Amino acid sequence: MNKRTVISEVIFLRALAILLVLLYHFNFNFFKNGFIGVDIFFFISGYLMTKLYAEGKISIKVFYLKRIKRIIPVFVVFIFFVLLLSILLSSPDHFLKTIKTLVFSTIFSSNFYFWHTTKDYWAESMHLNPLLHTWSLSLEMQFYLIFPLIFLFRNIAVYILIFLSLLSLVFIELFKYSDASFYLIFSRLIQFFIGYFFYFLKKNSKFSDLYFIFFILSLSYILLGVNLYIFPHYYGILISILSGGLILFNKPYYLEFLVNNKLTKFLSNISYSLFLIHYPILIFYNFYIQRDLILIEKFLLILISILCSTFTYHFVEKKFNKMKIEIFLKKYLINRFLPFIFFIIFFSLFLTNINFNKFQKLKNEQSIIENLNDISPRNKNLTYPYTPSNPKSNNAIVILGDSHAQDIFFSLKLINPKQNYIYIPSNLDCSEILTRKISIFKEKIFEIFNKYNWQNKLYNECNKPFLFLENYQKLNRVDSIFISYMWNEKEIYNLDNLIKKLEQTNNLYIFSRKISVPHILSAIHKVGTDNKEINEYFNKKKDTHDEINNKLKIKLNKKFKDIIYVDINKYICPTKTNCNFFYKEQPMYIDRTHFSLYGSEYLRKFNLN
Repeated sequence: MNKRTVISEVIFLRALAILLVLLYHFNFNFFKNGFIGVDIFFFISGYLMTKLYAEGKISIKVFYLKRIKRIIPVFVVFIFFVLLLSILLSSPDHFLKTIKTLVFSTIFSSNFYFWHTTKDYWAESMHLNPLLHTWSLSLEMQFYLIFPLIFLFRNIAVYILIFLSLLSLVFIELFKYSDASFYLIFSRLIQFFIGYFFYFLKKNSKFSDLYFIFFILSLSYILLGVNLYIFPHYYGILISILSGGLILFNKPYYLEFLVNNKLTKFLSNISYSLFLIHYPILIFYNFYIQRDLILIEKFLLILISILCSTFTYHFVEKKFNKMKIEIFLKKYLINRFLPFIFFIIFFSLFLTNINFNKFQKLKNEQSIIENLNDISPRNKNLTYPYTPSNPKSNNAIVILGDSHAQDIFFSLKLINPKQNYIYIPSNLDCSEILTRKISIFKEKIFEIFNKYNWQNKLYNECNKPFLFLENYQKLNRVDSIFISYMWNEKEIYNLDNLIKKLEQTNNLYIFSRKISVPHILSAIHKVGTDNKEINEYFNKKKDTHDEINNKLKIKLNKKFKDIIYVDINKYICPTKTNCNFFYKEQPMYIDRTHFSLYGSEYLRKFNLN
């Protein structure tokens, strides 16, 4: 295969990667595995860096300067863009959180920051951060720092790469249930290095049509069929290998209509700018409207992102890509970009340390934040999983599920303290894990190479709630089981497996997904601190989740008619048109979806009859 085709395939992979990232971030329901796009980017970086270094015969100094010239100009524009939008649109609390992240993003270490602070990528608070996606860019920059150093030892470079790849595999296996595996470079190195190995495989290998067919089928399966229980684990490696498969196995003209067309080339050209810019546009718009996006809004925001990226590509990227390194270094990097970066860092540090209580609006907001902490059930240590709330009572009501089940537990416990309630934490991903079959051969491999059989550990952890229930039911001490989750389509789909585990229970109640409201701090930013105005704002912006609740109800009516469906929203909003989200001047929600201590008032009318 000639040079032109290889470059075309890399262009196609870039376009595919950014498209997958957009589909995931803009929450198109037919695409669930969002990090595939990022893993393709990791492979491309490894492949192109190998190509640049192996064919260009450049020094390490020039290598670094080329990377800086490629990355820094657009990144500076992006940082300025985020800072400006934060000042104009964010609430003070949101602004300060963004500023804290800005420092680490500017020095390409936000992956360490997110790992050390918030950890859970899927947490609600994380998705208010317009810089969340910079964790992957930080990983790429750390790779660029490591990769050239290996070639200082050119004669043994391949052995160093193999050794580091094996260490990366060990790290992945040991920490596959840890956030360290997601955020840190140690588990991702092998994905970059796969690009290196595929570059040399391509130069020295020929493959038949069967490999290409295998590649297409495998990639389709990964994109549409694989449920990612743990990520990246080995899925990230597989995605990198399949990305290499396109370059390795594709003969000329197989994918000519995909790799050589104007749209693919256009998306590839703007992919870096589009990756940076689309996410803050999405976040700030979400922060402004405080509701889920409708389809037309998603397309409009993608279009706006593409327009902004096109502008930065033509007026920033192309300009600096063509510029000589000497001019870039003297005229721009030293005199403009570095001073701006230092200014952003010191400005951010200054803002995070200033006494904002001098400003009345911020003082009021800080007071509300403290109040929300005071009325948070979780901060009052009111729950102990698997522990009866009233051991003297003979029979118990078991409440099973995620943090939404915990809310039900808090509320019912406050309403009727004499009743014996038991909260059992559970994640519906476990319903898949508990029914998944593992080959004996795979089990033996785990036993040999893994001191702690993580596969069994995960299974046992998921099975723990059901073993507890089984033992408790043998004592005839379970009256009813309440099930409550946030509920998404995947969870509804896997409801069958969960119910099979509980089929011996007579009184089984499933609670609907509850109403979501804007975060109270964003509401204050919009309408002020008056409770009546906030309540009106909540009513305008509330999401009753009718579509997902209808799907849940339909499934129960079709398959599980003996199970009682509890529409929790009718207790929250009896009239559906005008809800009261405050009780005695106190908010009944502490965030978008969770109750405060006063949220118990919602369920005072709930009974088992």
